[in-house]
Order: sequence, then C-alpha cells, then structure tokens
Amino acid sequence: MFSVKIDAIADTYEGKFIFMPLADFNQKFEMPEGSYIGAFSNVLLNIPENQSYSVVSLDEKLAAIREVMAPMQSMISGLATVAFIIGMIVIYLVTSMIVEENKGTISLMKIFGYRKKEINSLILNSSTIVVVSGYIIGIPLTLSAIGVLVQSMENSVGLSLPPLKIDLLYILIGFIVVMISYELSKLMCRKKVNSVSMSDALKSGME
Repeated sequence: MFSVKIDAIADTYEGKFIFMPLADFNQKFEMPEGSYIGAFSNVLLNIPENQSYSVVSLDEKLAAIREVMAPMQSMISGLATVAFIIGMIVIYLVTSMIVEENKGTISLMKIFGYRKKEINSLILNSSTIVVVSGYIIGIPLTLSAIGVLVQSMENSVGLSLPPLKIDLLYILIGFIVVMISYELSKLMCRKKVNSVSMSDALKSGME
C-alpha cells in the first residue's frame, strides 16, 4: 500500500490513470532508473524488435470507444422512439378526456355562436402550458437518468467519459418533436370537438 499527493487533475478522459514524474514512479515501484511502461508519440518510434511492446493508434482508440458506445446509442435511440410514442398516446388520451369532460361546455359555446376555430383553440390549447412545462422539467431528469447509465458503464467497462451535457440544438429539436406530437394529438381530437352537437347541452342539463 502507498499514498500519493494529488497536485492537480488532468483534463483527459483516456482512462483512470495517475500521472507522475518518471523518477518518482521508478523510485516508488523500485524500478531501474529510466524505466517506463508506455510512451506517447505522434510518430512511430524505433523500438528494438527483441523487446515486447504493442502500438495503439488514436484512430484505434476512437474505434474502440465507438464500438463500446454503439449499444448505448442504440438503446438511447430506442428509448427516444418509445418515449415519443408513449408521449403521443398520453397527450391524446389526456386531450380526449378534456373533450369528454367539457362536452356540455362545448355544446353551449356552439349555441352561443362560437366558431369551430375559437372552440378548438379554447378547449384543445388548454394543455399547452402543461406540455411545455413537462418538457422543461424532463430535461434535467433525462440527464440524471443517462448519468446513472453512463456511471454504470464506467464501473463495468472502465471507461472515463466527459461530463454529460445536451447541446441547445438537440433541446430545440426535442421541443419541436414534442410540439409536433402535441399538434397531431390535437388534430385527432378536433374531430371529437366538432362532433359535439348543440343538443348535448340539453342532455347534460337533464341529467
């Protein structure tokens, strides 16, 4: 067992390493003077053939990282697709419930001369704030969930990944996708709103 003093943290994600001067390393591990376990170079070094060594290029490292990250990327893409479908179904069901609960109000609005466009705007747009708020709240929750997944991968594979962040472009794309699904749900529910007749107000009053 030994202890080392950490002077600074290197801004690198090559892996879980401790960087220290060669002289201190050789002294700490009782290695011959001038010994080393690896060398970084931008050109191929001239190493005697009788020595055992391996060469790993930057391209090979990147290819290995991509291979490890591929399953996670596929998983995230699959989760995003499922989340989109579930979100659209939930929005449609909630909007349908709002229409069903407000059948009497919709019928009265038609009796009072409201146009279809005005009724659709008042009834179907009532959930817009909820949808937008839900998306904003979901961003940090998504980051937390992915962070747990990445931490698990780091512990199992030994990778050291940079801090997670979502680019503003992807946030905007996600918002556009959510709003498109919301608009599609409203479009499907618009038929229900238009199918409510004026007599429904009388029926609900009699009930």
